[in-house]
Amino acid sequence: MFFSFVLSHGPIVRCQILACGAATLVPESFPNISTTYGRRPSIKVLLVQYDWGERVPGTLCAGESGMKFRVCAAVSVFVLSSIGSGICPVLTRAALPELSIEQRADLRYHLQNLLNEFELLIMNRKVDEGDVRRQERQFKALKVFDRIPLGSEDIQGLRAEMKEGGKKKGIKVSKLTVLSRSKPGPRLPGRVPSNWPFRFQESQLTKAIRFELQVEGDAGAVNEWVRSWKEAQLRLVEPTDRPKALGTTGRQWRIRGRAFSFREVRLPVVIPRRARDLLPDWVQANPSEFSQKAPDLRKLVDQIEELRGRAAPFYRLRQEFLLNGARMSFFMRKAS
Repeated sequence: MFFSFVLSHGPIVRCQILACGAATLVPESFPNISTTYGRRPSIKVLLVQYDWGERVPGTLCAGESGMKFRVCAAVSVFVLSSIGSGICPVLTRAALPELSIEQRADLRYHLQNLLNEFELLIMNRKVDEGDVRRQERQFKALKVFDRIPLGSEDIQGLRAEMKEGGKKKGIKVSKLTVLSRSKPGPRLPGRVPSNWPFRFQESQLTKAIRFELQVEGDAGAVNEWVRSWKEAQLRLVEPTDRPKALGTTGRQWRIRGRAFSFREVRLPVVIPRRARDLLPDWVQANPSEFSQKAPDLRKLVDQIEELRGRAAPFYRLRQEFLLNGARMSFFMRKAS
C-alpha cells in the first residue's frame, strides 16, 4: 500500500507502508493528522519508508482507500540509505513531561490542603451550626438589631425616640431632619471560589444616617442630654459636633449627629475549588498517564472530587459566621 504527500509548492512525495498494527492512527496516538471531513482516521500504521527526506507541509493521501489526511504541522520525511535496508522511524507521540520532585511536593501540598478543607467542613458542620446559633443569641441579648436596625432606617422610630429622650431631660425636640446617607460599598460578587477572602468593608455592612435636631432647653440640660445618648437611647446615635446656639435667647439649639442601620447583605454562592484546577495542563489533558506516573497524587484528586459535593453546602455556615462577626464587631465598637 502506498501513500503520497501532495505538496503545496512541489512534487508528490511517495512512501510505502512497511508494517501495520500496534498503534491506531487516532488523536491520542498521532495528534498531528486530521481528516478533511472533520473526523479522525482510524487506520493502523506505524512504519513508513519515504523516497527522500525533506520537511514539507502538505496533504497525506491513501492511494488504495482514497482517504485524504491533512498534515497540520511540518512532517519529517526521513532519508534511508540507498545501499542498505535501514530501519524506519516509529511514528508515536512525544513522551509526556515528568513531574519533578519539587513539583510533586508542591502539588501534594496544595491537594492535601484542599482535601483537609473539605474534611474539616464536613466534620465540623455541627460545631459551625452551634457557633452561628450562639451568635444569634448574643444579638438578641444585646438588642443589636433594636439599636442598629437591619435593612431599615426607621426614621419615624428615631424621631419618636429622640423626642421622648429629650422630654425626660426637660428638652423639647421640635424638628429632626435627615441631612445625608452614606453611600454603599462595592457589591459582593454573585459567585466566588471557596478560597475567596471574606473581608467586609464597613460601607458594605452599615449605613450612616446624618441628621440635624432643633431643640429648646437650658444649655446645661442640652449638653448633658447629648452626652447621654449612647447609654440612655435605645437607638444607637452619636453626636458629630457640639450643640450650636440659635438666636440670642440661649434656649434654641441646633444639634447634629448620626444614627446607623445595617445593610442587607446578599452573600455570594461559594463554588468549592476543583482538584483538577491545581494540576498542570498536561496532567489535565492526560489523566490516564497521570494515574500511571503518580498514582498517589491521583488518589488525592479522587478523594477531593468525592468530598467536594458534600462540603459545598457548609460554606454557607462559614459565611454567616463571618458576617455576624463583622456586624457584632461594628456594634461593640460604636456602643462601647
